Amino acid sequence: MCNSDNLYSVNALSLMLSHKYQNAMIYYDRRALHFPAERIQEFGITKKDGDGFLMDIVEKPTAEQIQKASQPDGFVGVSMNIFSLSYGMIFNCLQDVPLHPVRQEKELPQAVVNMVKDHPRSVYCFPVAEHVPDLTDKRDIPVVKQFIESNFRNFQF
Repeated sequence: MCNSDNLYSVNALSLMLSHKYQNAMIYYDRRALHFPAERIQEFGITKKDGDGFLMDIVEKPTAEQIQKASQPDGFVGVSMNIFSLSYGMIFNCLQDVPLHPVRQEKELPQAVVNMVKDHPRSVYCFPVAEHVPDLTDKRDIPVVKQFIESNFRNFQF
């Protein structure tokens, strides 16, 4: 499962298709994301145990929460909402997640967090350091267009 407004790399998609875990996700090094700092600060940060399993995703974290999540080398993992999930484990969690009060849509990260609470150590986290082009709103179109033109020379709009 992934957001349809992000352009994930072949590497990221391959990781989600070829891992050995029942459930997995990618957490991105926020330093590799090419967005303004104020935008990156709103991305959900991941909390993992010592073996790399997801414990929590903190949406819209505070500066203090970001600082606590920072590893000694400065790596802070953020979720860009790309997961490989077992239908049998996530389905009830998706059903039980209430609609967001403003957007009137279900929040996938909250369903994943609820699943982890019900099934600890059930989502393995893969660290990745690369940019993820994002189409959150129409101002992102020229940036994504430039990214595609720069990275996929034979691609035509």
